[in-house]
Amino acid sequence: NLKKFGLWRQLAAIKHLTVAEPLSYLDNLSLIRHARAVLTDSGGMQKEAAFVGTPCITLREETEWPETLKQGNFLAGLSQSKIVSRLCHLPQVKSGRSHRIKGREPSEIISLALRKFLGAL
Repeated sequence: NLKKFGLWRQLAAIKHLTVAEPLSYLDNLSLIRHARAVLTDSGGMQKEAAFVGTPCITLREETEWPETLKQGNFLAGLSQSKIVSRLCHLPQVKSGRSHRIKGREPSEIISLALRKFLGAL
């Protein structure tokens, strides 16, 4: 559609913009984590961006994840002025999120569950 609507050349010419084919989950998560910002209409990408602390500009008027609005997600709809304004005023430092659950690392919880399960065999 980018080519169909005459947008491909303009986007491809933007120095720090990556336009990619569909990616695996882990490749996509890595791109989100290392991006300066994410522009999306995807609820899943909003949630992933909030989780890793990357600012997200959502190209919709509402979100099914309202909690992300407190974690760096901005609703811009399709308003060019809102999108540009948000891009010009992105936070300089990612806040990131603690990955701890009830004070423990996820790896601790998983390894304990595996030990319990394997011990029960």
